[in-house]
Amino acid sequence: MNVQQRPPPGALGMAHAMLWMQAVLCGLAWLLPNAGVLLWVAVQGIPDDGTAPYLLVPVLFSLPALLFAVPGLVIAARLPSGGRNVHTAAVVYEALWVVLGTAAFVGPFRFPLGGPPPVMSVIFASVLAAAYVLVVLLTPNGRARFR
Repeated sequence: MNVQQRPPPGALGMAHAMLWMQAVLCGLAWLLPNAGVLLWVAVQGIPDDGTAPYLLVPVLFSLPALLFAVPGLVIAARLPSGGRNVHTAAVVYEALWVVLGTAAFVGPFRFPLGGPPPVMSVIFASVLAAAYVLVVLLTPNGRARFR
């Protein structure tokens, strides 16, 4: 095994695990509603009473989760190999998590970005994880690994 391919040690390893967790949770947040719609259509068929467009609601509302899942999975997979671009991408990704997650709790963005209490608790946990990863990546040891 190449030295560059080993999982990062210590706090950076924990940040890597949290990045994977965020990406997988976003992937599940996209997959579960779409699988539910697919199952519904497979069992019940497409309704003929004019309510068929309502099947697209979970699909459309889960798209932001997909937009966070794909880059998160790519960044998490490339993080152990290091590189300046990977560090920059991870910092930008986590900063977006912190900014958008915090915006879901305040002001005019609370309704479009937020949701019911279970969703808000997941968003809050993801914001805390993103803040941890961001702090670890911005420390001198975190930056030194990616030069």
